[in-house]
Amino acid sequence: PHSRPLTGHTDRVTALTAVPGPDGTTLLATAGDDAATFLWTPTKDENHYRANASEFP
Repeated sequence: PHSRPLTGHTDRVTALTAVPGPDGTTLLATAGDDAATFLWTPTKDENHYRANASEFP
């Protein structure tokens, strides 16, 4: 289990799912009320990508 918070969102996280990474690892995708979406490598506590809802039509 992951015992530390994944920081980055500025409001409540409302969605979480596991997705396959390009190198065979498992990434986590999160979305929240801050209109942001992140891709994370949970074993390294780092996010690789942030997208805001305003970036999409």
